[in-house]
Amino acid sequence: MVKENGRDSAPAQAPRAPSGAERKALLEARVSTIIDAHADALGVLIEHGFTLLAQAPLRWAMAHTVNLAQAFRLRSLDAADQEALLAALTGLGVPDRLSRGARGHGPDADVPQEEPAPAAGAPGAPLAAEAGAAEPDAADRGDRGA
Repeated sequence: MVKENGRDSAPAQAPRAPSGAERKALLEARVSTIIDAHADALGVLIEHGFTLLAQAPLRWAMAHTVNLAQAFRLRSLDAADQEALLAALTGLGVPDRLSRGARGHGPDADVPQEEPAPAAGAPGAPLAAEAGAAEPDAADRGDRGA
């Protein structure tokens, strides 16, 4: 398996008609998830009529908002073109990657996300002073001055 653009890229197989489960997985997947599932998926989508995805700002703005079935309706692809795209994505192994939990939330989807900080008072949480809490002012300390 080769890493390309931070994603695994297995050699493409010949396009083949997806099974019922593969078809369902593809049609229900967000376009961004499909793009993130395989390094060649973006090129396949562009080749099959989704040319706006070639523009990074449009891809970033739109790919995470629609699933593939919605994209087919928006693009008005005929049944033959839809089948060709589904077969090409199946040949890449995208349905299998989707079933293994590929995720897609944009260009940084594969970048590990920072764990949220523990809640105040929880084990491992920084003390208030360490967390950058402000020093109490004189009135809060009871200092009344001289």
